[in-house]
Amino acid sequence: MRGLLPWSLALLVGCAFETGWGPSGGGSSGSGGGGGNTAPDASVTVDAKPAPDAACPDDDQDGVCNAVDDWPCGAKPTGPSAMLTINNNGGATVTKITSVNLDATGQLATGTSQEQLSLRFNYDIQDTACAQACVDQIEVGWVSGSRSGCVFDQVVDKNNGAQGAINTMIRAPTNKGAYDLRVNLGQNYSCTYQGANSWWDQTAGGPIPDGTRTIAKLCVR
Repeated sequence: MRGLLPWSLALLVGCAFETGWGPSGGGSSGSGGGGGNTAPDASVTVDAKPAPDAACPDDDQDGVCNAVDDWPCGAKPTGPSAMLTINNNGGATVTKITSVNLDATGQLATGTSQEQLSLRFNYDIQDTACAQACVDQIEVGWVSGSRSGCVFDQVVDKNNGAQGAINTMIRAPTNKGAYDLRVNLGQNYSCTYQGANSWWDQTAGGPIPDGTRTIAKLCVR
């Protein structure tokens, strides 16, 4: 019976392979593939960074959402000491600063570039370093930087000293960031004697007042 193919050969001719699949990845696409009917491995994942939380933006990356962050300059610092004591002239001149209030918020405040901020504090100066009476200044300013000016510039009685309250305004720095507000005792003939415009320590050849002279901190946002 020459007109009939063997039954096994007929079965092979009747089989059709799905395009794109096969034991050796054959098919019109010519792509590789592995065993028959093998699909890509769905269990493989791609390592990706988590998307930012859109519901809680945190520009300074301190873990506090912008909406409730009262110190948008990184991690919130500890406030300065409630009382600052400055000793000069071997203890003959003692200045105490208390009750500091910057921008009516205490000793940690936030503000904007060049904003005028209120500043209040109490002072007590006892000065016996001069034969009659000394002329003293209380200088204030942002660090790093020069002083902003003098909030006290008077003769201090040798026997009774000088006490009072400072109520003034101070301008915030221009650039964003965190700043220390520091004070210093000057002993020049006046705050601007012979054009003086820097810290008394620097005028006398010393450094900028260090962190022990910090009375408040400001975040310029």
